[in-house]
Amino acid sequence: MPPFFEALCDNDLLGDLAVWGPVPGGPDGDDRWVAVSLNQSDGDAPFVLAVAVADHPVAELEDD
Repeated sequence: MPPFFEALCDNDLLGDLAVWGPVPGGPDGDDRWVAVSLNQSDGDAPFVLAVAVADHPVAELEDD
């Protein structure tokens, strides 16, 4: 598993993942990729929103 997805799994944050990119970084900035994940570990737990910004593409995790 790629490190990004492993980190999300380790923290129980790998839920519904949406990725946007490349997003222009402005006149002097590099393009960025933005990933947002929403997850709830169980029915009594609060929802957790995780956001990541990367300077390289965030590929979708393939289903087995």
